[in-house]
Amino acid sequence: MYLEQLTDLITKQAHQKYKIKIVGFSQGTATVSRWILKTKYKIETLILWGGKIAFDFNFSLYKEKHSETINYVVFGTEDEFYSQEDIESYRKELSDLKTEWISYNGGHTIDTKTLKLLEN
Repeated sequence: MYLEQLTDLITKQAHQKYKIKIVGFSQGTATVSRWILKTKYKIETLILWGGKIAFDFNFSLYKEKHSETINYVVFGTEDEFYSQEDIESYRKELSDLKTEWISYNGGHTIDTKTLKLLEN
């Protein structure tokens, strides 16, 4: 898988200890939610931004492999693809995961100010 090969390449070139933080935006949230179940790497932080996990996401496997991963879900208050009702439904869908929910004033974009808050 491309993401695994890319991570292999980056970690081999790292000259110091690294922490892996993954951001999936929009349709990319489904992609990273599938990859994270297959990766051999420890993921420090998973950020699902403006999108939903894959429909076939295995919650049990995720909890088993990534119990220490910090999870964030981020949506803009004016996201044109997800209503507040959609987001509340999604919140219930993810209720078994320890997840911090973040919103920002804006639409279906990556808000740099919010991203910087999640940087640390």
